[in-house]
Amino acid sequence: MNKLYRYIPEEVNNKIQKGSYRLKEHLYIICDMIYRVGIFRKEGQYYSNTYVDIPYSYFRDIITFSPNITKAKDYLISEGIIECDNHSSKKNGKALGYRFRSDVISKLIPVEIKKGTLKKQIINNRQKRNNLVNSKYKEYKNHFLDTFKIDTDAALDYINALFDKRISELRLNHANNDITDFLKEFNKITIQFNYLYMSIHTIKDGQLFFNQNDTNNRIDTNLTSLKSELKQFIISSSNLIQIDIINSQPFLLSIILNEEKNSSIDRKELIKYTNWTRGGLFYEKFTEEYIKKHNSKIARKEIKELMFCIFYSKNESYVKQKAIFKNIFPTISHWIQQQKLQNHNALAIKMQKFESEICINKICNKLDIQKIKYYTIHDAWLVSQEYVNATIHIIEDCFMKTHGTKPKLDSKEIGNRKE
Repeated sequence: MNKLYRYIPEEVNNKIQKGSYRLKEHLYIICDMIYRVGIFRKEGQYYSNTYVDIPYSYFRDIITFSPNITKAKDYLISEGIIECDNHSSKKNGKALGYRFRSDVISKLIPVEIKKGTLKKQIINNRQKRNNLVNSKYKEYKNHFLDTFKIDTDAALDYINALFDKRISELRLNHANNDITDFLKEFNKITIQFNYLYMSIHTIKDGQLFFNQNDTNNRIDTNLTSLKSELKQFIISSSNLIQIDIINSQPFLLSIILNEEKNSSIDRKELIKYTNWTRGGLFYEKFTEEYIKKHNSKIARKEIKELMFCIFYSKNESYVKQKAIFKNIFPTISHWIQQQKLQNHNALAIKMQKFESEICINKICNKLDIQKIKYYTIHDAWLVSQEYVNATIHIIEDCFMKTHGTKPKLDSKEIGNRKE
């Protein structure tokens, strides 16, 4: 059996090595899972040291004797290595949350798992989860698990250089500032590094996952959790082209709004929103309208973040930002709020299910039938140059046949790295 590693902060490893805990590999597994689960769920987006909810079954799938899990977690907490939020709810699907203490946050390092039974459980657990995916995705799943690779050395060089640059800038900017502010920003930069580092090493180690999310039906893989700046390091036998739906989430919402024909939404407002999104100009038109109303500029990135808040956050959060959207689309804004009254993520799940139905069940199915090899990132497809035109045709055709409209698409080369 090949060597198998877990990844934990260097300061955590120092504490573990100095301690007397006998089953150290159990500590490695629990600590590793905090970042590992975080990248799979795309948590840590803003790199704050938030709690990561980890179901007890995740630990038990690897450390099969429950008392050993309890002992290991209690030890890590008592030694000031991790913290637990002590809050779980079966009704709300909330597991206990864990995070590292701020004073042990440091760059991840590899630690080897040598115990044969633990290695076997890790490998079997991964295979079991991958095998749960619906058989209709078998062709894509096999292609992904057999071929997806990354230029590890180049990717690690990139994130290490990025880390060094940001730490240098931080020291320069905080030369005379309070140490507390410096450490807070230092931890944020380090957490970002760790998420990137973990993403790279899971691929390097062959720890590939291919799961279908039970909540939104999306296919989650190492690629869907990979930050955009690391896509350039994907290895492929031919040039990879990424085909994206332009202003995808606003576009998909326009289809939902038009098909539901909700009477509470102003007709003229809906036509404007629909024209903006189906023309692939939502962010440009939004910028123009904002400038007219406020006589000031707004960056495209800000609008994207604004839409993210609108779709995914609670109604009472980001009120100021949401007022910007409400000022331009008041009745659509009200409809969105109504969707989230009982459950703040209800709209997000609804949109993601809608996206999965067309992008995965229909478009990917057609790509499989046409024997086109591809990777997906929910509403985007990565294909080699030879398949670009055929893939675009399939995407447009599926949308037209299903919803009577087609999205604007964008194609760009994401890298040219050969083995």
